Amino acid sequence: MRILYILGEFPKLTSEAFILNEMVELVKRGHEIHIVVDRKGSERAHGDAIEFGLIDRTYCPGKLYSRGMEKLMDFLKKTAIDMMRHPVWTITSLRVMGKYASDPWMVMDIYLSLRAIRGLEIDLIHSPFSSKKNLVKAYLISHVKKRPFTITMRAREVYQSGELRELEGIREIMDRSSRIMTISDHNRLQIEKSYSIRDVPVIRSAIDTEKFRPFPDDKRKMITTVCRFIEKKGVTFLLEAASILIAKGEDDLEFLLVGDGPLKEEYLRIIGERGLDRHFTIKGPMTQEELIGELRTTMIFCLPSVVSRDKDRDMLPNAIKEAMSMEIPVLTTRISGIEELVENGKNGILVEPGEPEELACAILKLVRDPPLRSLLGRNGRQTIISGFSVKKEVDKLEAVFNEARDSTQ
Repeated sequence: MRILYILGEFPKLTSEAFILNEMVELVKRGHEIHIVVDRKGSERAHGDAIEFGLIDRTYCPGKLYSRGMEKLMDFLKKTAIDMMRHPVWTITSLRVMGKYASDPWMVMDIYLSLRAIRGLEIDLIHSPFSSKKNLVKAYLISHVKKRPFTITMRAREVYQSGELRELEGIREIMDRSSRIMTISDHNRLQIEKSYSIRDVPVIRSAIDTEKFRPFPDDKRKMITTVCRFIEKKGVTFLLEAASILIAKGEDDLEFLLVGDGPLKEEYLRIIGERGLDRHFTIKGPMTQEELIGELRTTMIFCLPSVVSRDKDRDMLPNAIKEAMSMEIPVLTTRISGIEELVENGKNGILVEPGEPEELACAILKLVRDPPLRSLLGRNGRQTIISGFSVKKEVDKLEAVFNEARDSTQ
């Protein structure tokens, strides 16, 4: 099957490796994956994106615009050319976008992306994220190419009020999709409540358990966090917990933060003010291969997620799954779908969100109890193999894609 994925950016190191995992597994099964993006991503890429030819099958408008007027002039020029060469296609595209797009800039972004794949033959369109722009783009491509489209709803569009209002404004598009999926049972119930949509398949973001496997390396007293540096990840509470532990004499603890984002400067400021410079290392986004190299010697993985002020939250963070798959004991919080993944005391440790004292106690407990770390690590990997492996989840995804394709033939 020829499947077109709709993404904002690709390749991307900072997040969304779970989308890469499922695309690679689909390629391994003989499907042809194409990707349409608003912009080309990082010059660095995960090894699989290169090995499986996904970068070569990524389509984008062709350039980055330094100014809005430059984009507008390019849009007008290309639209005029298209009106002469492909009048029906152009008029149809503009009419659909004019009905659903929020503003002229969204019209331009979608049109220029659509133009990049005009001659591409596909069987199915899939939007793994459900922003308004992605859904309008998926529907437009579906409408023009007469092919079905499917969508996946994640945390932002399920819980954030702004996203909910935007999607309600294009409910007609959602209803025209061949299938709406989500990533957790918690999400499924919320979608039923917020959108009155029933029979939503749960297809979880998954891990390549052969790549993320246990290694026998000696572990340092290293607590590692991998995430975007944004509010919902709760890193400020980890910094507070570290300060508590160091003040109590746990002077040999090391902390590694891997990622990037708008709160990086705040983290650096807190680290400096609390005198934690000797204990914290911050490294930027990594390929999967580089990340595995760091996790091999990690004693504990910690992601102290919280619900942010705009109601955004983690659902089933892939970084936690990667650590569990490597038999690293995980420490995280009791929010939303995380409890579908981590069972306190069995395959990880759960604490209340936003409680640095409790977080500090849990870190100390794991540091001082090697048998507990081993037990949680073994059980954690088994959890991923049985319920979150990429092969099992792509079995379900493939079935949905086949159903969508066959329903229109």
